[in-house]
Amino acid sequence: GVVAGMERYDTLVIDDFDLVLGDVTWEETLYGLINERHYRGQQLILSTARHPRTLVCELDDLIQRLKWGVSYQLHSLDDTQMLDALKWGALQRGFELNDAVIEYIARRS
Repeated sequence: GVVAGMERYDTLVIDDFDLVLGDVTWEETLYGLINERHYRGQQLILSTARHPRTLVCELDDLIQRLKWGVSYQLHSLDDTQMLDALKWGALQRGFELNDAVIEYIARRS
């Protein structure tokens, strides 16, 4: 299946997972994946545009698993914050980039 072999990764990220909710096969796959990663002590990061408590699933057990984890609400960065984040990320990797380079990167990403 789609998630076969994912156990070899310590951290797995699934974006927009709510798009497969309502499909029992996908919900069973997610349920099994959550259980397996929990059992193995591996990280699983799920993202959705909606709060987990508002999601509707066919499998009640999946709803319970989704409540296990911590939820964070993230907000989009404004232009200044984006430039600061790019500069910080570069510094974390040992690069000191001037503002012109940061702005160049921001315009092309």
